[in-house]
Formats: sequence, structure tokens, C-alpha cells
Amino acid sequence: MWILLGALSALFLGAYDVAKKHALRGNAVLPVLFLSVSVMALVFAPFALLSAVLPDWASGARWFIPPPSCHGHLLILAKSAMVVSSWICAFYALKNLPVSVVTPIRASEPLWTLFGAMTIFGERLGPWQWAGLALMVVSYGFFGRAGEKEGIRFSKNPWILLMALAAIIGTGCSLWDKYLLSTLKIDRLTVQAWYCLYNAAILLLVCALVWYPRRRKTTPFSMRPSILAIGLLLVVADFVYFKALAITGALVALLTILRRSSVLVSFSLGGFVFREQNLRAKFFPLLGILAGAVLIILASAK
Repeated sequence: MWILLGALSALFLGAYDVAKKHALRGNAVLPVLFLSVSVMALVFAPFALLSAVLPDWASGARWFIPPPSCHGHLLILAKSAMVVSSWICAFYALKNLPVSVVTPIRASEPLWTLFGAMTIFGERLGPWQWAGLALMVVSYGFFGRAGEKEGIRFSKNPWILLMALAAIIGTGCSLWDKYLLSTLKIDRLTVQAWYCLYNAAILLLVCALVWYPRRRKTTPFSMRPSILAIGLLLVVADFVYFKALAITGALVALLTILRRSSVLVSFSLGGFVFREQNLRAKFFPLLGILAGAVLIILASAK
């Protein structure tokens, strides 16, 4: 059952990427991001606020979300600041790059997580991790050659660098999550709910200060159903994933691999929907990148 749920989570994540690309085409980035995040916040807001205001009354309910301490709020706020920074970089990059180029870069997060674990936690690489690292580096070399056929030079394209920055910041978020959930033992739902609320608050401030005063001089904003779908698809994908994790006997490493396979969904579906070029030339390097990520994940899980 948990394998099926993991596969469903990957499917929803792939559709989430395609919805983002559809929402961003010829559209203003910041209001799209704010509205999609607001959908996520609205899902959790009633439960989080009731749990915080009336904890004694709500504590017996299945939807109870343990309120964080003041220190916990600050730590979750820091996570939100990292997430918003990563998403702003990723959304601008996705608006200006093909989905078939963005998805392999997203698949590199296990590589950056590995570097973070080495730097912060002093971990050493095993032979399989070295093999995965080498495979990913070689595959990115072939992927870069495929991208050059579309006039995209990885070393000089600002949107590629912005997407890489988003992946690096996302890695920092993953390490921060490990600290919050494993070291401090903050409840998972508490982190998920409050970081969604803080994301919306931060992006509202960013839109008010950065986008709204200049809205007539930049790309105009148009409302699309795919904007609302972004938040809903991500909430469902996370819900299904965490439900799979809660099943006795579920293997975290395999669930992580299944979730990472969402890039295959977004690559294939996005490439077909948006009729992108050179899909065959990009597909095999993508498989190599995923294979390297799988080696790193499996070796790190031992």
C-alpha cells in the first residue's frame, strides 16, 4: 500500500510542476506564487488557528495541530524564509526555461544534500555515494550538450544559475527540516501548517513592496485555474507522502526515490503539453541523473 501511495505522491508532484509552468507562461511571477501559496495556507489555517486559540477544546480532535512555542515559531519562520527564497528563484527560472530543462536540475537535490551532510554533519562518502556522484556529474555533462542545441549554455544562462540556486537553498531547507523534526522533535503537522501560513504572510509582504508598486511596468498578471491547482496539488502530494511514511514497514529510502521520480512525470507530461524540443536527447541524461540520485539515497539510508 505504501508503494502505491508513494507513486501517487510522485504523480501529483509531477502534475504540480506542469501546473506551475502553465500558470507562469507570460504571467507575473510574484502574484502567481503568492496566490498558489495562499491556497495551501487556507487548507491549514482553520485547524492551526483553532488548535492555537482553543488548545484544550481542540486537543481531542483528529485534526489537532500542536501549537509551537515562541522559539518554535521563530525556527519555522526561518524555514519559511528559506522556502520562499527558493521558490522565488525556482518560479522565475521555470518561467524562462523549458520544463524538460528544469526537471533534471531539480533532480540534483540529493547531490547538494550530500554536500551539506559532509560539510555540516561531517559525513564521509562511501563507494556507492561516490559512484552516484560521478554518474550525476557525467550525466549533467551530456545534459548540458543537449541544452546547447536550444541555445541554452548552462555556465552562462542566468535562469539555469537561478534554478541551481533554488536547488541549493532547497537543500538547506531539507537539512533544516531534519533539525526541526529529528533533533527538536517538533510535530510534523505543526511545521507543515505554520510554515504554509508564514509563507503566505512573507509573500504578501513581498508582493506589496516589490510587485504591486511596479505592476504596470512589468509583466501583467492574469488569473488562471492552474494557479489554484499549484497549491492543491502540492498539499495532496505531501499528504499522500506522509500517509505512506506512517504505514508500518514503509521504507523511507524507497519512498524518497519514488517521490524523486516525479521529475519523470513532469519531464514527460510537460514536454508533451508544451511541445518542447530535443526530449529524446535530454531523456537519457535525465535517467543517468536519477540513477545517480538513487545510488546516493540508497547508500545514505544504510
